[in-house]
Amino acid sequence: KVEKEKIEKIIEAGLWAPSGTNLQAWKIGVIESECVLKDLKKMTEESFQIYTRLKIERLFGGISSIIDSSRSFSATLGGAKTVLAVFSEKMGDEHERMIAFQSVSAVIQNIQLAVVELGLSSCWMSDVMKKGSEITKLLGLDPLEYELAALVPIGYSEKYPKLIPRKKERVFYK
Repeated sequence: KVEKEKIEKIIEAGLWAPSGTNLQAWKIGVIESECVLKDLKKMTEESFQIYTRLKIERLFGGISSIIDSSRSFSATLGGAKTVLAVFSEKMGDEHERMIAFQSVSAVIQNIQLAVVELGLSSCWMSDVMKKGSEITKLLGLDPLEYELAALVPIGYSEKYPKLIPRKKERVFYK
């Protein structure tokens, strides 16, 4: 389990993310209850089966080792005893919704940078949005007011995955 002081530093880093038009339209849940984590694992496994598996097969040609490790991570949340659930407030206007989601993405990035700085590991799990309404309800929020952006399991890693090279030609100059 990650120490409370470290979780507080990680959350603080997230809350100081830049926010388009200063909406700060986010909410962060800290999940450590074994009962809730068990339900989350079931939902992340279901999300893997209905979406992530097909995506991996399409992107990586069905490489069984990638499918197996991704399924295992989804089913166990990587063994994390602490998971942050990051939500965006639902906005009526599509432009404001986009701004809110961009801001929430900055929150998640700040969280992950703080995690690394504190000697921990994390994973930005976004495919779980396929079960977003169910997860939102499970965590006691109204799916009409909030939408799940990601789950971020946090912990001390026993091993580190091989880094995937960055794609070429992603920057241009004019």
